[in-house]
Amino acid sequence: MPLVFALAATIIIEYYLQLRWSPGYFVTGLRLFNVRIPAPKAARERMALNSLERDVAPLTWLDFVFKTLPDGRIGFRESFAPGVTGPMRRYYPVMRGLVEVDERRNEIRVVGVCNWNVLIIPFILLAGVVFRPGATPLLLLPVVFVIGYFIQRKAYFKVVEAVKAQLSDDIRINGFPQPRRTGSVDA
Repeated sequence: MPLVFALAATIIIEYYLQLRWSPGYFVTGLRLFNVRIPAPKAARERMALNSLERDVAPLTWLDFVFKTLPDGRIGFRESFAPGVTGPMRRYYPVMRGLVEVDERRNEIRVVGVCNWNVLIIPFILLAGVVFRPGATPLLLLPVVFVIGYFIQRKAYFKVVEAVKAQLSDDIRINGFPQPRRTGSVDA
């Protein structure tokens, strides 16, 4: 029974930290996804990281919610709300995301940090199987985590695409390139 309480407490604490957008929580942890995007200073100045929620292509799975953290990084996670655009398929989120600008290296990183409960739950299950051998089928739960990781990884690449689109020189409207406007007026 104490293992069930430990499991419940882990999940509740982690969801509370996600809902509160705790900066320490979003930054700290094991990085499972890390994509570096070269971003010269001129391209970084065009960036509007606060518009990523709008720029990320609609997902078949859960939608992302983005929020600027106090240190200027952008944290993101799956929305807890049901899908607005129709029925969304759900999966177990393995990571929480972070978009950080590294001016010293001239790059932007999209990072996926492992959720704490994904690390803790397998140990709790293993201890549970030691005390209750009938709970052995629960050891298949880490397979659900691996499946969730690959689904989430694909979704995180959509965030990478949105950042790259903001950094690109051409402007696209409905997928079609548009000429960049200058200060001159056409006659």
